[in-house]
Amino acid sequence: MTPKLTFDITARGKRAPPDEPGEVFFRTDNPELRALSSTLGRLERRGYDIVVVEGFPAAPLPTILVGDRDPEAVGGEVVGTGSEDLAGLVETVRGLEPLATRVESSDAGET
Repeated sequence: MTPKLTFDITARGKRAPPDEPGEVFFRTDNPELRALSSTLGRLERRGYDIVVVEGFPAAPLPTILVGDRDPEAVGGEVVGTGSEDLAGLVETVRGLEPLATRVESSDAGET
């Protein structure tokens, strides 16, 4: 934590989502993605501006590709790559629209 920023890491990981997730970002039958969707809703309610998600390639979220992953193998729009300039990636992330428009597909991110 700094005077202006908070950094939070949780150990919840890919645990099973609650039966009633409340505010969600996308709907899916995949339990890991449901847990992620529920967590994103909770973080939104807590007022987070930026959330970096790692380990959910099928999630329908803006994606920065790192390594040799095929762009067609991710569930979200590719907005950058790990080979780009860090300052440029930061600007790209800051310029993204808020995820206020939820993805309502019942098969979002299914693989």
